[in-house]
Amino acid sequence: MRWILVGVVALALAGPGFARAGDRDAAPVSTGKEYAHGISKLERRIIAAWLNRGGQAPPALAGVAPLSAEVAAALAPGRPLPAGIATRPLPTDLAAQLPPRPGYQWLLAGTDFVLFFPAGQTVYGVLRDPRKAF
Repeated sequence: MRWILVGVVALALAGPGFARAGDRDAAPVSTGKEYAHGISKLERRIIAAWLNRGGQAPPALAGVAPLSAEVAAALAPGRPLPAGIATRPLPTDLAAQLPPRPGYQWLLAGTDFVLFFPAGQTVYGVLRDPRKAF
């Protein structure tokens, strides 16, 4: 009984980094290699599919310029959201497709997709101008 309790405590302390390979896209915490800038592969696929539908830029990004180099450099995971940066929420049709991230907020800053942690006032992840990849 004692060894079972020790095993349960060890697994609890291991956290999301101990998740099975199939669970990695579901884990909200970056453990390193399976996430690019805090945004999961699943989230990147959903955003890419949303951007590619119809073959032209979605209305939410039509005519929107990318961020300047200085602002883009300041918009980085683990740093506070730069003061004065213009952000807007994701379009509702895209937000409905993304898996829930309790305690986090998705924003658009220029053409970048930003995963923001409001409680800590920090940027958790940035998907830079994904239109360039297509």
